[in-house]
Amino acid sequence: MAIPPSRPPHGPHLTTWGKAGTDSRSDARIFPLAEVARRIHGPGRSPLLQQSPFGFSGTLASGASVILEARPLDRLLPHRRRLVEEVRVRYRFSGLQRLSAWEVPDINQLSCLGGLVRVEEGEGLEFVAKVGLFEGDEASARRVYAPLMARSMVAADWIVRCLAEGIRWVDPARSPFRHAHEPSPLLERDLRSAQEWILEPRGWFGVRDSWGLTAEYPWDPRGGTCLLWVRQDTHPFLGNGVLATLEVPLPLAGEEPTALMEELNGWEMETPELPPYFGAWMPGRQAPSFGTFIPNELCVTGIAQHLSAWAVVRARELRLWMGTGAPVH
Repeated sequence: MAIPPSRPPHGPHLTTWGKAGTDSRSDARIFPLAEVARRIHGPGRSPLLQQSPFGFSGTLASGASVILEARPLDRLLPHRRRLVEEVRVRYRFSGLQRLSAWEVPDINQLSCLGGLVRVEEGEGLEFVAKVGLFEGDEASARRVYAPLMARSMVAADWIVRCLAEGIRWVDPARSPFRHAHEPSPLLERDLRSAQEWILEPRGWFGVRDSWGLTAEYPWDPRGGTCLLWVRQDTHPFLGNGVLATLEVPLPLAGEEPTALMEELNGWEMETPELPPYFGAWMPGRQAPSFGTFIPNELCVTGIAQHLSAWAVVRARELRLWMGTGAPVH
């Protein structure tokens, strides 16, 4: 599959979420928005993003536009801390707009740190990464979320470039991420902690091996199981890292997968209290899957615990949204 080359850029594309005059802002409460914007550089280490009414925006050398934006929230959720903020990185490239609907799930099979979505009905396609922040999330925002958000646009731009040039595989030594040719830093103690502290107390049971962790959880009393894999893997364009895949037992048949994937990714865009959107819903081996690939450079200690916790919450919230499934643990 090849993405058509870019047309001349016409500046950032704005959807309702980030238009001037809404509740988007650059003085984020928890997320270090301005700090992340300062760390993103263009040629010659010059600042790439400039402050705008909705956050920060800029144009990459490829002609793609990038927007980094935040909006304040004040939501009390049952049995959870107060939701205070949502942050998004949005990447828009004109060649993406000429893709057909059935090509989007194929591209999301290659997604890293964000998904290709149609943010609003009738609007264009964008790569989006997002995270909702709760009171007390300051440490995670700086240590985990900020680096992933800052590098998500790099991943999107590199993937689009490779697809536009018809490339099928890139030597990890050429990856835009450091340590891409080295073994994955996924450690046995991280996997054990994820299994014993995150999964098993919530009813997920699994096994570990030299490649990672596999866990399962009953989805419905009538049958069906959620499956989670957290394992070492190699991205064809980005090199080595950790891949987390959550598979949920929903049917895939006929022409439904494309519409179902669009619906699931759309649900993620509309629901700020969901786990971080550092991946995308896509057709899996037998059922819909949410996949997240973390390059080696960004695999902080404890990444397996984060990925496992996000999968547990995502499965729970999906069951609640659909009004079906096993009791929530």
